[in-house]
Amino acid sequence: MVNAKTVNIQNTTYTLKGFSDTYNLSYSTVRKYYKKGYRGLNLLSKVKPLGSKQIKINGTTYINRKQAAEALNVPLSTFYAKYKKTL
Repeated sequence: MVNAKTVNIQNTTYTLKGFSDTYNLSYSTVRKYYKKGYRGLNLLSKVKPLGSKQIKINGTTYINRKQAAEALNVPLSTFYAKYKKTL
């Protein structure tokens, strides 16, 4: 028998994978905070949804840095290094 880790939110039980899919969260981040002891609404409030790091460059909004780098034809590592310097 598999010992699946579950999260209860508003009387609904989710596996960690189901929870991350339902709330658009990174599975690895959900798992990390679950291991640290976060459960239920505390876990939900701790983990930011995917795509919450939107950036705007020259009036165009991108869902994340990877999408921006691809759209601008800049290698990802170069984009990260240049973007980090602007923060």
